[in-house]
Amino acid sequence: DKNLKNFELEKKEKLKSEQIIKSLKINFCKNKVVTVHLRDDQYLNNFDNKNDWSYTNYRNVDINNYLKTVNYLQEKGYFVVRTGNGSNQKFSSSKINEDFFLDLNFVDKNRDLIELYTMSISKFFIGTDSGGSCMPLFMYKIPTLFTNLVSISDFHSCLKSHIIFKKIYSNENKKFLNLDEIFNNDLDFLWDPKNKILNKYKIIDNDEDEIFNAVKELENKVLQNSFVDQSKLSLKFKSNYKFLFDNKYPNHKWHGD
Repeated sequence: DKNLKNFELEKKEKLKSEQIIKSLKINFCKNKVVTVHLRDDQYLNNFDNKNDWSYTNYRNVDINNYLKTVNYLQEKGYFVVRTGNGSNQKFSSSKINEDFFLDLNFVDKNRDLIELYTMSISKFFIGTDSGGSCMPLFMYKIPTLFTNLVSISDFHSCLKSHIIFKKIYSNENKKFLNLDEIFNNDLDFLWDPKNKILNKYKIIDNDEDEIFNAVKELENKVLQNSFVDQSKLSLKFKSNYKFLFDNKYPNHKWHGD
């Protein structure tokens, strides 16, 4: 977190990006941008439609659960850019202010350049369980909220990253699993969950209020430039998590150890 950016666009690339965005005739304000990445199955299906990618569907999200957050950000004066390369979901034009929104999934020309540029100038980034959501944090050190993550033993955590996980519901016990139960039932690492959870568990997405409240919390930290969370609830979670993780993976080394 103390290092400088790992990647920087050249001046001519920044100027080209701004010129392209200006040509789109939208009310773009480079001083108040938030970028988001909302994963669905379109990219992988386009990448290789001969492969069955359905086993990764648990990592997808419903775009409508982010509508409340987008509306809030636009009301606060943010310009929202949705990153990505192809999608089968789109916000209804009647439910967002299209003058303050750009969906790069439906932009063909210079998409990658605009994406890199808008990520680099973001106030913060809202991501999901995807590789594309890691870029702003690790390339540009942009404060990032990861939403709808599933595998609690496999995620990127640092000072400027915040995370909310999907919930796991036990069909047998009619309840959501707590942290201990997730570890004890070997549900903490789910890259291919179909064999573990079919008929026994359901993976439940973050709802719109969970996402909305997490975004407001990150926004406040960005505005105050203070990312350390010393609340009792946060400290208790971190302590319990480290205890459970160390017991299950005793040979693991924490970063900095």
